[in-house]
Amino acid sequence: MPNISKGTKVAGEVAEEHRSSAFYRVKTMVMKDGEGPWYVRIITPFDQMPSADTHMFCETKPKPPEYKGSNWQKAMFAVCQNDRMFEILDANDKRTGVYEDGYGDCYVHNRDRGKIREGKFPRDKSLPDWQTYALAVVREPVLDQATGRVRGYKDAEDEFKAEDGTLKKIPKFVILSQKHRNFWSGLEAALFDGGSLAARDIRVTRKENDYSFAVADPDPALYPGSAAWARYTDALELTGYDLDEEILKWASPDWYKRWFIEGAVPEGGYGGDEEAAEETAAGTADVGAARPDPAAVSDFAARLQEARSGASSS
Repeated sequence: MPNISKGTKVAGEVAEEHRSSAFYRVKTMVMKDGEGPWYVRIITPFDQMPSADTHMFCETKPKPPEYKGSNWQKAMFAVCQNDRMFEILDANDKRTGVYEDGYGDCYVHNRDRGKIREGKFPRDKSLPDWQTYALAVVREPVLDQATGRVRGYKDAEDEFKAEDGTLKKIPKFVILSQKHRNFWSGLEAALFDGGSLAARDIRVTRKENDYSFAVADPDPALYPGSAAWARYTDALELTGYDLDEEILKWASPDWYKRWFIEGAVPEGGYGGDEEAAEETAAGTADVGAARPDPAAVSDFAARLQEARSGASSS
């Protein structure tokens, strides 16, 4: 059984060295330079965040003749099949150099070795990035109608089609896929007074490759184990979604057959555009709903920073 690397502590150590259900898909929240701010509540604890070597947005194979649609993805990411999670451990939990069947000879590694990725920092395309993943809920600022200021946050909503065909409103989940060195380590540092990450709303902005965080005070009503928190656990139980299984899917031989290995056909075939859209885990989640006026955002951020500075100096 794959031994997925867990926790930001492990992510940091490795960085120094170098199921989605059939009915519900969760997209990755892609944060582009200059966009935002984004508001999220991260529900995966630091010590349970899975990490994996990931081939980011690598070229897919030409559109297969068996593919029934027209919207074939030109780039997709995949968890590397050489990742340590697929390496068999001995009785003392030491790595053996032997991999589970179907792993240890990554197709993308072999295909892209020696090809150079262009950009500010050119590098070999075959080299994966060490990514740490977390499940989060998109949050929307709630504005005071009189002043326009932010007075709190609420869950953005998504729809889930149950097996009986009924549509149910659930919180909007997204996957955060980020590097430890420029995202998770900064978020850990922002939590200077400790406490539960899940009990706080977080405002994220990005400039080039640098992320900034404004962390709200702990929510007295919404935290793991509270009555209000059940809306998240109930939604995940309803949808059957599991982040670990999603990551394993991105490394599976079937995922590689679908997107990368020319001439190979995934089990069950390709389907059409609708199925491809559902499986495009690399798609950008829409997190821009109900954003407040930029001036109100700046005012709120300044007041939050002022309040925190006063608290830390007392």
